[in-house]
Amino acid sequence: MAGLETLFLRSAADAPKLRIVAVADSPRLGRPEAAALQHIQQSNFATLVAVVLPGSASGRSLPSGRVGSGQMLLHQLSLRALEAWDRRAYPDIQALIAPVDCSDVFARVPNLSAEYADSCGALAFPADTMAALKGLSPDVILHCAPGPVPDALIPLARFGVWSIHLGEPTDPRSSMPCFCEVRDGRLLSSVALLLHGGPSGGVHVLTQAQVATEHSLFRSKNCVRPSLTALTFVIRKLHDLHQRGWEQLAQGLVALPPGTNDVRRENHRNRDIVKFMAPRIARRAVNLARRPPSTFHWRIALRFASASKLFEDASLAGLAAFRWIRPPQRGYLADPFLLRRQGRLWLFCEELSFSERKGSLVCMEVRPDGGLSDPVRVLDRPYHLSYPAVFEAEGEVFMIPETSQSGRVELYRAVDFPHSWAKVCDLLPIRAVDSTPFVFEGRFWLFVTAMEPVEASYQLLLFHSDRLDGAWTLHPSSPLSLDVRYARSAGAIVSHDGKLYRPSQDCAPYYGHKLNFHEITRLDPRGYQERLVQTIDPDAWPGMRGVHTYAVCGDLEVIDGQK
Repeated sequence: MAGLETLFLRSAADAPKLRIVAVADSPRLGRPEAAALQHIQQSNFATLVAVVLPGSASGRSLPSGRVGSGQMLLHQLSLRALEAWDRRAYPDIQALIAPVDCSDVFARVPNLSAEYADSCGALAFPADTMAALKGLSPDVILHCAPGPVPDALIPLARFGVWSIHLGEPTDPRSSMPCFCEVRDGRLLSSVALLLHGGPSGGVHVLTQAQVATEHSLFRSKNCVRPSLTALTFVIRKLHDLHQRGWEQLAQGLVALPPGTNDVRRENHRNRDIVKFMAPRIARRAVNLARRPPSTFHWRIALRFASASKLFEDASLAGLAAFRWIRPPQRGYLADPFLLRRQGRLWLFCEELSFSERKGSLVCMEVRPDGGLSDPVRVLDRPYHLSYPAVFEAEGEVFMIPETSQSGRVELYRAVDFPHSWAKVCDLLPIRAVDSTPFVFEGRFWLFVTAMEPVEASYQLLLFHSDRLDGAWTLHPSSPLSLDVRYARSAGAIVSHDGKLYRPSQDCAPYYGHKLNFHEITRLDPRGYQERLVQTIDPDAWPGMRGVHTYAVCGDLEVIDGQK
C-alpha cells in the first residue's frame, strides 16, 4: 500500500476508535466520499458503525417534483445538450469523477432508513432511525448526499456532521458544481470539507483547497482537480482529530456565514448557455485556423552584487539587472540551484531535450568573470528529472532531484563531485515534485509538494528527521498549503540576515506563472508559520510568460523564465 493516504491511516494515540456514521441518498457515492469510507476501513483509529439511506439500499425514491416541469426542460435544452456532449467527448474524464458503488461497504454495517423531505433532495429521518443514531453515539456523521445537511443530524454527532463542498465554501451548494467558475472566468476553483455543528456550533471550514480552474466548454474537466484533491480530506482530518484531539483541530477552523448549507438549483436557460458557448467555440475555431502555437523555452538569468536580494526588492530597475542566457537549440534549461564547494561555484539545473522528451540534470561552473562553462550532464534516469536540489550535510554533498515519474522521492550522494552521483535510498513513497531539503537547528527538513492523485492538485507537506536517510515524520501542520498559488516550491530555502525565506511558484492560471517569497516565522517540530513578503511577476521582462525558480549564493542570484 503506497500513496498519499498512507500518511494518515495510522494514529499513535491511545484513544478509542472514532465512530463514524455515513448518510447518503444512494450506495453510489462521489469520489471523495467513497475514498473516505475506504480509508476509514483501512485505518486503525476509525470505524464505520452504520449507514443511513432513503428507501432500500439499492436505489432512490425521489419525489417527482425534483425533475421539474416540461416547460423548464424546454428552457434547458441547450444545457442538457451541452452535458450530453460533455459525456460523449470525454469518457476518460467522466470515469475519473463518476460515482463509486459502495454497496459492499454498506452491506457490512447496519442500514438505517431515511426518506426524502422535499424535491431538492433533503432527507428526513423516522423516529426509529433517530433513536438508533442516538444509541450509536457517533463521533462524526459523514454526510454524503448532494442535498443540504439536515438540522436533525447536527446534535447527534459529538464532533459534528462533515460534508464535502465543491465550490467556494461561502456559496450555497450548487446542483452543477464546478460550472460557475468556468462560466464566470474565475482563476481558481475551490473544494472544502465543512463541519456542521460540533463543539464550536455553526458551520466551519475544516480544510480547503484552491486549484486552477480548467477553462473549457465542459464542466467535467473542471471537476477533476477539486474532486480528486479532496480524496484525503476526511481521513486526514479524522487522523488529526484522533491523534491530536479536538482542541488542536479547532484551532484551524474558519467560521462561515449562515446560508452555507443551502442548495442552489441552477437555472441556466437556453440563452444563458448559448451566451456561454458562442465565444468559446469561436476562439477554438480561430485557434485551429492559426499556425501551430509557439514553443515556449525556459531560460536562466544571472544577477551579481545587487544592493538588495530579490525577496527584499522587486523594483523594475533591479529586475532589469538580470542577464538572460540563451537556451540551447536542442531544448531548454530550468530549475537553477547553486552550490559553492572548495572555492568553486557550481550551477545545477534541468536540461530538457526535445528529442528525448524528458529532462536530465546538468551542471556548469560559474567563472569569476560571471561566465558559465558548457553544461555537463551529471545525472540521467529512464524517467524525467528536474529540480536538482543540491545541499551539503555531514561533510558530503547530496541531491534530491524531482523524480515524480518514479512515484518516489529519491536521495542521491555525490561520488565524484560534481559529475558523478549514486542513489542512496528512497525517502518517501509518494509522487511529489520540487522536494526541497533544509538543515535547521540540528534537524533535516523536507518540503514536499504531493501530486496525488492528480496532476496540479498541489499539497505542500513538511517532513522532518534527525537523520537524512532515517525515518521522516510528517509535520503536524501539514499540509502547509493547499493553494495552487503557493503550494509548489521554487528553490532552496534562503537564510539571510537572520531570517528564513521559502520561494514558491504561483501556478494559476498555469504552471510556473509567478514567483513568491514567504518569510518563515516559525519552524519547529510542533509548529510552522510563514507570511508572504514578495511576488515577482513575469511582466517585468517583455515577452516573458513565467518565472518559477530562484537561487542565491553570496553575491550571485539566479532565476529562470519562460519565453
